[in-house]
Amino acid sequence: MKFEVVNGLETVFYDGRQLCTEDSFTPIEFDKEERDSWEQIIVLNDVSFIPAATFYRCRNLKRVVFARSVKRIEGYAFCRCDSLVEVVWSQNIEYIGEYSFLCCTSLISVFIPPSCLEVDDGAFCDCEKLEIFQVPPTIRLGEEVILGTKLLLMSSFYTVNRHCHELVTSKINAWIRNQNNEGKFKLHRLCSSYNPTSKKIFEASKIEDLLFALQVENDIGVTPMRYLDANPHSCISEMELATHLIMKMIGLISD
Repeated sequence: MKFEVVNGLETVFYDGRQLCTEDSFTPIEFDKEERDSWEQIIVLNDVSFIPAATFYRCRNLKRVVFARSVKRIEGYAFCRCDSLVEVVWSQNIEYIGEYSFLCCTSLISVFIPPSCLEVDDGAFCDCEKLEIFQVPPTIRLGEEVILGTKLLLMSSFYTVNRHCHELVTSKINAWIRNQNNEGKFKLHRLCSSYNPTSKKIFEASKIEDLLFALQVENDIGVTPMRYLDANPHSCISEMELATHLIMKMIGLISD
């Protein structure tokens, strides 16, 4: 594999090899000290899956970029990568394995591409800061996918008793899939869409109506502006949109 510094991050260009044993998660080829130096993983083209436990407990890993060729992420692949903040998903991903991102405690938002068919049991369990989890409405979700996350804490399903979650998993999963699909959350859905979002989509609305709608919270207290700012697929950031709206208000941009 190739190693170099990219944008200030110690980067591994991952070629698809197995780097941990599946049974004991023991590192293969690279010792713990070497793995702890990795800050970014860029998965090379032609890699179709990430083997089980590959990057288990890479404690300083901050960013992962998947090639479009990646279709599967096997179980525990990024488990306990507690500095992981950003994941750039393959647009062809089909399966995210069990506990694959377990205890990634710095991960705040996840936008799963519409190609994904299944997120398996506990995939994002105990990602305690996770508050945005956008998935395609047809996806299959396993057991306790978001247990122990801020998102569940913000929801109406929260309980301190883990066993209660097992009884309402189907309801929680239905809620995850249907989030923002009500008519009143149209702008939330737009701002969290996997399709690139640009300034053009906002130009047809009256400025007063738009300014109000962008601050409306959904049932977990997240505004469209927050989705827009967190969405890695958007062509416009929250700051850029705010600047655009201000310029419209003072007449520097015409409707």
